[in-house]
Amino acid sequence: MPAKSYARAMDDAMEAQVQPHCRDCRVVMRDRPGGWLCPECGWVIPVDQAIVVPVFTGPSIWGG
Repeated sequence: MPAKSYARAMDDAMEAQVQPHCRDCRVVMRDRPGGWLCPECGWVIPVDQAIVVPVFTGPSIWGG
């Protein structure tokens, strides 16, 4: 497979993983606060908010 074809296939595969499609319309859903929204029929996929781990600011394991 040529490099450009491979890159295009990988881009398509990543896009399929990142942007969900509506189960009814098959339209690419748009992100919105709290989930994904279908612009055609209004179906929403709710997404739970992730817990952000605090940045470690203490001394290192080696005491530095």
